[in-house]
Amino acid sequence: MKKVFQVTCLFFLSLLLMSTVTWGQQVPTVKPESVGMSSQMLGNIDKLAEQALKEKLIKGAVVLVARHGKIIYFKAFGDANEGKPMKTNAIFRLASMSKPIVASALMQLWGQGRFQLRDPVSKYIPEFKDLKVAELDANGQIKLVPTKRQITIHDLLSFTSGLSATSAPHSPVNDYVAKAYAEARVQDGMSETYTNNLAQNVKAITKCPLAYQPGEAWMYSNVSMDTIAYLVEIFSGKTLDKYLAENLFGPLKMTEVWFYPPEKTFPRIPAVYDKPGVLEKVTAEWAAGTGLVGGLFTFGKNKVYFNPSGGLHGTTYDYYRFAQMMLNKGTLDGVRVLSRQAVEVMTTVQVGEGMRTYINSNNKWGYGLDIQDDVNMRPLRDWYGGKGSYGWRGFFSTMWFVNPTNDTVVLAMTQTPRNAYPWGVKVNIAAGSAVNN
Repeated sequence: MKKVFQVTCLFFLSLLLMSTVTWGQQVPTVKPESVGMSSQMLGNIDKLAEQALKEKLIKGAVVLVARHGKIIYFKAFGDANEGKPMKTNAIFRLASMSKPIVASALMQLWGQGRFQLRDPVSKYIPEFKDLKVAELDANGQIKLVPTKRQITIHDLLSFTSGLSATSAPHSPVNDYVAKAYAEARVQDGMSETYTNNLAQNVKAITKCPLAYQPGEAWMYSNVSMDTIAYLVEIFSGKTLDKYLAENLFGPLKMTEVWFYPPEKTFPRIPAVYDKPGVLEKVTAEWAAGTGLVGGLFTFGKNKVYFNPSGGLHGTTYDYYRFAQMMLNKGTLDGVRVLSRQAVEVMTTVQVGEGMRTYINSNNKWGYGLDIQDDVNMRPLRDWYGGKGSYGWRGFFSTMWFVNPTNDTVVLAMTQTPRNAYPWGVKVNIAAGSAVNN
């Protein structure tokens, strides 16, 4: 009888330990107090999620909090689809959270001495040599003028290249460039209809004028990321998906991150819901400037465009591993993925004071990352993570935050286009408030 009791106890103990094992990955968690955080204060995240669900701001979400490299909070809330509960192994559309990953891929190659950050892009992509800039003349007419200098790789990474976006704020110049993108069939969004590969898209970009002189302004630009990704392909001799799989996802054990998720994983991909307060399920693409966005690209009609600015999909835990590597200055589990100096360059403000911005960054900008350089909130913006914190967000309201001062990583993941950003920031603030020492 005693032996049966012992076996039974061991069985239930194994079930308890397996509570952190999901989809073939072990995700161990520790008590918050063991890393100097308050379980009671972390309970505020539960309240924030419950309130957001009640107000129909989100349909469902996954939140992960880690400190000192230990996961202390990992929960799913609400539904992923009608009548289907959200789970921690949900595969999210990462959208613009793809950008830091692709930027880090190029910085890997920089660390190998493949190029200099001040190299002109035309050194590797000749079509960039003789670009023109769209400007307004004294009569309010668009004229095309030569660039004062060539675009550098630094310009691409810091979003100061002059390359624009199809969804840039309306102005005569921005509208002119967006029209040129559309006529050249530049892909700048998230659509299942896209057929260009990276090389074709970048060559199409070079047929269009810049929106400003290189180095004279900052603009959030998806096509800058396309050019960065194409440089990764040129320097490595591999397609972007293969390079990331072999040099980032493999070493970091990010086992479930793809541009096009395998069909067997489709049931784990949350549906997209829009219109806060009502939450209508979105089943079609819609226009964003002259581009298209929506959730259909996930299922890969053509599967030729590895969209570096918004095409990756992955689980919360997988993205956590990338974020923890960044916090660790390039290493994870004893494996160095990025050089320490590459991480330091990426997480240092790279955009000059007073530079014109066409789309306001919430804080400052490094290489593919938003950076908060002081303790203050920026006017009219809600992004807050504390001095020195960094991260970025995705179009479908996925967000990640790294706080080097607190040694924390926070991810707040959902699938509500744009509208859940304030909720994610509140989650991050609640996590920071739980730090005791």
